[in-house]
Amino acid sequence: SRFASIPADIFTPSDSSLAFILVNNCNIADRYAGIASFCSLIFVTVSIFLLSRYLRKKEVDFDLQEQTATDYSIEVINPPVDANDPEVWKEYMEGILPDEVQNKHVTCCTVALDNTKLINHLSARRQLMLQLELMTPPEIPFDKHNIEELGHEIPLPPTWKRYLCFATDPRALIAKIRVHEENIEEL
Repeated sequence: SRFASIPADIFTPSDSSLAFILVNNCNIADRYAGIASFCSLIFVTVSIFLLSRYLRKKEVDFDLQEQTATDYSIEVINPPVDANDPEVWKEYMEGILPDEVQNKHVTCCTVALDNTKLINHLSARRQLMLQLELMTPPEIPFDKHNIEELGHEIPLPPTWKRYLCFATDPRALIAKIRVHEENIEEL
């Protein structure tokens, strides 16, 4: 019999026996089970490795697609003390570009001795613009140069989302962006 038994009269007065242990017929020492487990382990390990390589490559591709001001910025280490006119710097930078460069021009020139505040406002503005872009439905094209009109096209989040999820009103985001833009122009 596969089951161990004890006399049933311990619990009930009867002739039957009570089975309480199930004997498993599986042979654990079988080598095929170990090979299958080892192959599964190798497969999962290789898959995780390949997935991490793929994600690192995608991260680099994403970073190359996203162009920021730092991709085109020039920092002058030891400028003259009296060199603080952006127009003079703009003419100088356009003059040192090689003649082979077509359409060479400097779009924006900022002279800042201590630009921590400027960098903080630019970073905050960029984060708010990204948040506004993520709020924009796919059928509405995102135009960062015309965000006032965009603010009227983006639907307001439902009331329950504003209270439970702290969803932001797109008009409030645009107002914060405008405040940062004013501070940027002052600096």
